[in-house]
Amino acid sequence: MRALMAATLSSCAALLGCGSERAFTAEEFVAEANRNGAGLNLGSELASDREATELHTVELADLEPGPASSLEEQGHVGGTLTITATDEAGAAEYERCELAVSLVCYRAANALLFFEDALRPDERARIAGALRAMASE
Repeated sequence: MRALMAATLSSCAALLGCGSERAFTAEEFVAEANRNGAGLNLGSELASDREATELHTVELADLEPGPASSLEEQGHVGGTLTITATDEAGAAEYERCELAVSLVCYRAANALLFFEDALRPDERARIAGALRAMASE
């Protein structure tokens, strides 16, 4: 399953990265991803010691509210959005993320999403689908 997800996510990364002239701000990335069904909430900016890199908290919106939301079930369904200065820097950051066993990584040009491995399969599919839709626009 992890190999299948990695192949899917890598293809998403390749579609929006690899020499792309496109660059996102945090707000632009979240807005476009949400237009395509990601359901992300952009949080506060975090301190970063890396030059030309912005870090923001992100959380997944519970698109199917019920008696117990995913936030209540899992404690915190949140991650980090990293905005790098260039697509190449985004690719390097994505490669570092892929080495971390406990992270789920997504990339679109210079924007990277990192989540802990606690995402449900439907949440992973939702984010991957949104990035695929962004790539086809």
